[in-house]
Amino acid sequence: MNCNNRPGQRAGGKHFICKVLSLALLLMSSPVSAQLFALSMHGKVQGYLFGSTHRAIYGVPIQFKRLERAIADSRFVVLETAEGISNELQHATLPLDQQSDVHGLAEEGVKPCIREAYDEMVQVAGARPSLNLDFRSAPFFFANRYFGFSVDRYYPAVVKSGYDQLILEFARKKKLNIASLESAQEKLEIVNSFQSRDSYAILSTLCQLRHNDAARDMFIQFNVSMGDYYTAEDTDQLARNHLALYSFLGASEDFLKKFMADRNDRMASKIEKMTKNGYRPFVAIGAAHLGGGNGIVSQLKAAGFDVRWIPANDTHQ
Repeated sequence: MNCNNRPGQRAGGKHFICKVLSLALLLMSSPVSAQLFALSMHGKVQGYLFGSTHRAIYGVPIQFKRLERAIADSRFVVLETAEGISNELQHATLPLDQQSDVHGLAEEGVKPCIREAYDEMVQVAGARPSLNLDFRSAPFFFANRYFGFSVDRYYPAVVKSGYDQLILEFARKKKLNIASLESAQEKLEIVNSFQSRDSYAILSTLCQLRHNDAARDMFIQFNVSMGDYYTAEDTDQLARNHLALYSFLGASEDFLKKFMADRNDRMASKIEKMTKNGYRPFVAIGAAHLGGGNGIVSQLKAAGFDVRWIPANDTHQ
């Protein structure tokens, strides 16, 4: 099936349907893959690295079974952030220039978008108190919540849980040690370092999707591609697609550096120390952090690890 557009042709509904059908055929003809690596030194496996999903990956069914052996072979299960971030903690750590609220800090032209986004999310959430659905949160948290809402609205996933939730549930059931690469406090410090203008630019673009067919088609295509690259276990393309998506949404180079590159550096350093110190971790981080020259895989190779990809059909982990 050829889903490529002719030069100059805009992606439309027919193109989107074609991509979805192609993905469905791929899923039926081959095992659904996940991005799993063994971390070794001197020929001995010392841990595992997994490209996880914080939420349901776009239209791709989850196959958790193949992870169980690697998790059971580990001493620690390590996620990006294993602990929640309460609204109360967010309020207490907001910097002084964000002590108003997401709506009050916005420029006048953005306020209608924020109000509409808030009303939409409250309606779907049933008006229940909900994390990040609060005007007194960092603008990025609100924008990120609306990002997830927009994905579900325009390109809903088959399932609602991501790998993170399943890994955490499995680790608790097996009474395994659980740790975080980023504490809730560290995560908040990172988020509070973002410029508010980036969060408002992302919000504005997401609001435009309601009325701009071309922008909505591009947003859908980015998410379709995310599923394609994840299924193909192409970490480099997935990382590039992730950065391109946030650039499309209006994020600045400064935001992308803090959001991805700087965090990759810190997380890679922590994984290196944990693994070399004998923790034998199963590390589950967002799949977009793995690939690229600054990705976790490249950094761990540079630190002396043999990073071996474990294909979906590998029965000898």
